[in-house]
Amino acid sequence: MSLFKIDKYLKYNVCVILMFKYHVTKFFMNENNQVTSYPTEILDSRNQVFEFAQDFFNNKKLYSTHEEGSNESYIKCVGDDSKMIHLSTKIQILQK
Repeated sequence: MSLFKIDKYLKYNVCVILMFKYHVTKFFMNENNQVTSYPTEILDSRNQVFEFAQDFFNNKKLYSTHEEGSNESYIKCVGDDSKMIHLSTKIQILQK
């Protein structure tokens, strides 16, 4: 998803508000390498994503990885490959 230039809207006296929605999905992998996913939850802020991840990984050290230019990333726990979170950031444009 590419971002647009806000200045093209400003010359028309239009108020543009960008809202970010964070779609998070928890994944577990068991001893037999079977993956289980849980329903995707939609969060409203990066702080909520961080708290969600801290709770899921029991306050252990976390890291995030993503491909350049992508709106998707993975949150993982250092030393535990059995769990991960898929994070997709969606931009919602509100115009007033």
